[in-house]
Amino acid sequence: MTRTSFDHPVNELHLDAYNAADVPVALESYLKLATQRLEDIIAIPRQKRTYDNTIQALSDCAEELDMLNHVVDHFSQTLADEWQDQEKLVSEQTSAFYTELGLNLRLYKAVMVVSELRWQLRLDEPRVRLLDDLLADFRRNGIALPAVKRKRIKAIKLELTQLSIDFAQNLLRASEEASLTIIDVKELEGVDTALLAKWAEAAKDKNVEGYFIQYNTPHYQTIMTDCAYKPTRQAMHKLSRSRAKENESIAKRMLALRANMAHILGYANYADYTTERRMAKSGSRAQSFVDELTHAYRQTMLDETKALLVFARQVTGDPTYQIDYTDVDSGFDMYFASQLRKQEFATDTSIRIEEYFSLNQVLDTMFETLHTLYGVRCVEAKEPTYRADVKSYHVFDQDNKHIATVWCDWFARSGKRAGAWQHTVYVADRAQGKVDQPHLAFVCANFPTPTGDQPSLLSILDVETLWHEFGHFMHCALGRTELRDQNGYECAWDFIEAPSQIMENWVWQDEILSKTARHFKTGKALPADYIDKLRASRHFRAASTAMWTLYWSQVDLYLHTHYDASAKIGVNEISRKNKSQLFWHCNCTV
Repeated sequence: MTRTSFDHPVNELHLDAYNAADVPVALESYLKLATQRLEDIIAIPRQKRTYDNTIQALSDCAEELDMLNHVVDHFSQTLADEWQDQEKLVSEQTSAFYTELGLNLRLYKAVMVVSELRWQLRLDEPRVRLLDDLLADFRRNGIALPAVKRKRIKAIKLELTQLSIDFAQNLLRASEEASLTIIDVKELEGVDTALLAKWAEAAKDKNVEGYFIQYNTPHYQTIMTDCAYKPTRQAMHKLSRSRAKENESIAKRMLALRANMAHILGYANYADYTTERRMAKSGSRAQSFVDELTHAYRQTMLDETKALLVFARQVTGDPTYQIDYTDVDSGFDMYFASQLRKQEFATDTSIRIEEYFSLNQVLDTMFETLHTLYGVRCVEAKEPTYRADVKSYHVFDQDNKHIATVWCDWFARSGKRAGAWQHTVYVADRAQGKVDQPHLAFVCANFPTPTGDQPSLLSILDVETLWHEFGHFMHCALGRTELRDQNGYECAWDFIEAPSQIMENWVWQDEILSKTARHFKTGKALPADYIDKLRASRHFRAASTAMWTLYWSQVDLYLHTHYDASAKIGVNEISRKNKSQLFWHCNCTV
């Protein structure tokens, strides 16, 4: 058998050695291995069937394939290039493997035997729960359907995987190609001089005049919140909202396939299928919940928008100025909201809040807090990595046992997926309390890159994001569930955001803010009165922020309950109509 760079134990990562050209060979090998293990499980005689040789063996049968899938997926999102083609190959074939597994009648019957023997086998509560979850997954996959319908489900799932990959890669590619070139520096009024210098240097590298601004999340936020010149903000907003236009047709196709699958499985719509095993239990209950919150927040949001309009007219000196989507189309403050926030909560206009939140200081405070809360130590490590600016950390518990390792990829760059996320790669066995292997994970973000002697400087929302994503990692790192399949993200779906939400709320506590907010040059603390103002600003335009979450919830529920994907009206038009109904921004008067 041909050796590849992926041939190593699944509880290791060789991030400096992986070769994209090895992926097809490794994929073929691991698919064969997983398939043979499945056949071995199915072949066990009924009288010899146990939990370990059936359920546990099933959980472990494709761990090499899973490892390959995790690594290729991560590299596709952080390095792009040749890894994107490999991601498509691996994701499609991995999805096909698991789809076949979920509709394998012989395997289902083998699992049913263990279920029938659960009392005889004296299964404990975690194993019973895993067994019941597995049987429920079989049923929701359509195991009881006629063969022709099972075949259709397989085809739908495979196509959805292909479309999902295409959608993500189109967006990444479009972001890579998106940029602004600004000639006159006056059109960037309000942007920090250090960033202007960086953009000017980028223009030289591109052999163009002026300032070259590659599209990414930090650059988008800077232009939309700091740039006083509206046409530049409008150009950046258009860049953001018009990327990857080909994804409109992909989205419509995905919606049609999801609706078709839900109907085949006996559900009224895809929302009912998705929420069945979550707290809402049905799409209609989820809709009622969102409607109640929308009603509760909407008037306050409109009042906030009127106040913002008054401020915008004061700033522009134009009594007829109307706020449009380039001013408010976001879940975070754009230009006028950002300026109003500064006016209402700043005590010293000479203070740049980002200068008090350097990445290293934020990390040091977070690690100290984790030690206080959970008794763990986060120690920078020298694990193999794929870029010099990617840092790894070992996490040790109170008994000095190595419980987890995380690789942190913090900075925005060309070819990297937007946003922030946590990705668990390997969950170690904690059966009978043993801790002999660490959990492995990635935490990624798109923070500003260091410039010259200036470190990465974060906004307070970036600080929240960092703690939030690390909270997801700690959910996995601290996991001591006996079964790997019940740790971290394998919990009940409604609980997934709880650890991260708890973590990000610590950011705003007095003790944490006083330690975190230190000037990156002088080490001086952010003045106490400013910290008070900063904390008070947390609830600035809170109703408007909440309404953005509800807006996306309304769109999501509509698309997965009532939308007819065969109709001429597109997904973007549905989104715009919903936005107008909820916000009325463009018609706001005082």
